[in-house]
Amino acid sequence: MGGSGDNSANRFSFTRSNLSCAKARFDAFDELCRPDSRDVLLTGKECRGIAHKVLDLDTPTLSLISAGSPPENGVWHPQTVHAVAAAKALAFERETPVERAFVEYPTHGIIRAVELTTRRKAAYRRAVRTLESIDGPPPRLDDDSKCETCEYREECGVKTRSLRSLLGLG
Repeated sequence: MGGSGDNSANRFSFTRSNLSCAKARFDAFDELCRPDSRDVLLTGKECRGIAHKVLDLDTPTLSLISAGSPPENGVWHPQTVHAVAAAKALAFERETPVERAFVEYPTHGIIRAVELTTRRKAAYRRAVRTLESIDGPPPRLDDDSKCETCEYREECGVKTRSLRSLLGLG
C-alpha cells in the first residue's frame, strides 16, 4: 500500500480543490466548462491561429489551454503573447474589443484570467516586430565552416544536410 495510487488520489483531490476555487472566482466558469465554440481558427491583421475555446459572454472571450505547469502568479510570458494575439484576432473578426482571455492549466486544475493591459499588448507588438525583422531563413552554412574548430573533424565523417534534402525535396 502507499504506492502511486495514493499519490494520484492526492493529485486528483488537489486538482479538484483548485477547480472549486476557480468556480468561485470566475463568473465565466460554467461557460469555460461548456464553451460555445472549440478549436476556432482565428485570423487577424498580424496573426492567425487556434483558440481552444471561444466564449460568447457580454464581450467575446477566449481561452487557451496549456499542458505545462503554471507559474506561481499570472501566466508565462509566451502564453501572455499568445493570448493577446488570439484576442486581437478575435476582436478583428468580431469587430468588437476583447478585454480578457483565460489560460487554463487542466492538469493542475488552475485557470488564470489574463487582462489585456497595455503592457501585455506591448509584449505582443515586440514579438510581431521581432518576427517582421527576420529576413527569411538563415543562410546555409558550408559544412567546413561549422567543423573548423572541432578536434574530431578528421575522424567524424558526418555530413550536414538540410531538412529539405533529407525529405527528398531538394
